[in-house]
Amino acid sequence: MKKILITALTILIVVILDCAAIASVIRPFAIAFIFALVTTSIPKVVPVITFLVTELWRCPEQLNLLSVVFMCLFLFLTNFIMSWLKGKKQWHFPVLLAGFILSQGVNVYLACIQTTLLAQTLIAILVGGIFLLVCHECVKAVIQKKFNFPWTINQIVSLMCLIIILALGMCSFENSYFNVYQFISVLVILLGVFYVNAKSTVLLAAALGLGKAFATTNLTYVAIMVLLAIICMVFKSKQRIFSLVALIFADLVIGLYFNAYGNYSWWSLLPLGVAELVFLCVPRKVGNYFTFGADGLGGF
Repeated sequence: MKKILITALTILIVVILDCAAIASVIRPFAIAFIFALVTTSIPKVVPVITFLVTELWRCPEQLNLLSVVFMCLFLFLTNFIMSWLKGKKQWHFPVLLAGFILSQGVNVYLACIQTTLLAQTLIAILVGGIFLLVCHECVKAVIQKKFNFPWTINQIVSLMCLIIILALGMCSFENSYFNVYQFISVLVILLGVFYVNAKSTVLLAAALGLGKAFATTNLTYVAIMVLLAIICMVFKSKQRIFSLVALIFADLVIGLYFNAYGNYSWWSLLPLGVAELVFLCVPRKVGNYFTFGADGLGGF
């Protein structure tokens, strides 16, 4: 059962990361995440197939598919090399980074032919390399400490960066009737307030808001998410209904009075309402299985 859940979570993360794009063109996040998984025992075939299918659905052009296949080949080559370096952890990240950079060979070649894409390609490789480091730190933290907090500062910063990019990816699934980003964000805030702690919840809310800000170039969303987290904490009590009602009123004021969302209708309340219903279905004893402790994410 555990392996099934890990596999399902990996597939979901790869799909979301593949939809994440800065300025609609810089999207090295999914392949960087898969490279970071090379150091784990997770079968590489599953995330690779997920990546191929997602790219085929997103952009079925021949040159893009050639680039994706080239990346996957270098991924398996890197995985083979890493199998020889099990006892030499100091070489893990340099080898992963080298494999990631070399896997971008097709993109670099195409950029050299069409020079207007060269700067964009180099920036994408740079961003991908940084994100690879972020994912590598998160993977190491999960392997070493599981989800027993506190983590170190570096690990927490890396986790927040990963959440920012995941939030950016979730924004790609929005439609006129259901906002996936809002649903996940409200659910995370509620779970954070009632099962983690205030400091960690505000940190998570800020990261989620920053992801939306990257998608919309509007920093207002950072303030909105943090404000919703604070309101939820202020009205927290044994009767969870108070926090839920407070979130609905806060969202109405933010959307209708301040017009912070730009386009707000009654459909905008649907993801918030669904998130609250899902939260109410979570048994209170679930908190016994959390190992965050009094410090939450800790480290700060």
